[in-house]
Amino acid sequence: MELSLERIDLTQVQTTSRKATRLLPKGKKRQQLVVVGDQSGSLLCFGMKRDAMEQVFKTAPLEKEVSRVELGGAEPDERDKIFMASSGTVRAYTKKGKEFLRFNTNLTEPIRSMWVGEEDIHTGGEFMYNQFVNCKDTYFFISNDRINDLVCEHVTRQTNQPEAVLACQDRMVRVIRGNDLHYEAPMAGPVLTVERYANAQPGGNTTGGFGSLDVHEQPAFAVNDGRYRELLYGTENGMVGQLLLDAEEMRRGWVIDPVLEGRRGKSGGVQCLASHDITKDGIKDILVGRDDGGVEVWAFDTGPQPQLVCERALQESVTYIDGGMITNSNFDEVLVTTCNVAPWPLTVPSPT
Repeated sequence: MELSLERIDLTQVQTTSRKATRLLPKGKKRQQLVVVGDQSGSLLCFGMKRDAMEQVFKTAPLEKEVSRVELGGAEPDERDKIFMASSGTVRAYTKKGKEFLRFNTNLTEPIRSMWVGEEDIHTGGEFMYNQFVNCKDTYFFISNDRINDLVCEHVTRQTNQPEAVLACQDRMVRVIRGNDLHYEAPMAGPVLTVERYANAQPGGNTTGGFGSLDVHEQPAFAVNDGRYRELLYGTENGMVGQLLLDAEEMRRGWVIDPVLEGRRGKSGGVQCLASHDITKDGIKDILVGRDDGGVEVWAFDTGPQPQLVCERALQESVTYIDGGMITNSNFDEVLVTTCNVAPWPLTVPSPT
């Protein structure tokens, strides 16, 4: 199956940082609101009505840029609270724009990455990871190299608190429990981004350990049969891969290698990832945004290894990508934010 994407520009903002955009959950009319923070420190929330942008709220500019925007609340359907990080301060808003939380973390490093739970906020600076429970600094961990991204997942399932998973510049993915390194595993390049993913496939092969680092020698062999927490990762040298995690170890799943795919000239670093069932086959597709402006949709049409079904080349580095219903409540779309004073391309798929 192939998809043809039509570009629609929604609005224009100042320069955006990576993952400073979020798509809110579906409302009563099914269409979703978009919230984005920019270099001015302003947070804009808008929706689409009759093919025109309708502003919901916009906050006053701050002295520092918005470095991260995350959603918080009860999982999985009530994550509609908007959390914004700017330097070392975290602010939180309702979807109507009312500020209900503001606290200075007193961190020595500006916040570069963040994840928000029901009572906990996890932040990543240049090298330091911190966990705040009810706004109190409770745990911290110093990484061996720069933290490029983080996400949280219930890996050990021993408490109600999830563990943090750090994507690091030294080619490592690290799972942190409290103040301690739970385990880590090497990747085939500096890891720029990591995201949750869930697509259990009963009957999968789960034998073996993490496997060889050299994806040219050993193909992916582990498939999630529902027992593992699943993550996606993207690297600086253009790889996208799947990780399966349990309390004891991390297993390697499929890997998209631009060299093996015959796409050596299209291997821009992976800035952001998302999963959404764009192709409507019951399995979540992989959405990829690259620093060279590449936008890709990978689907599972013929087996456990994803296949490329759509790609577009934009003029700016992609800082956010996701799937949802933005302009129309009758079909899904791919939402993309680019970094440099550019419109937001909204790509609308239609089967060809």
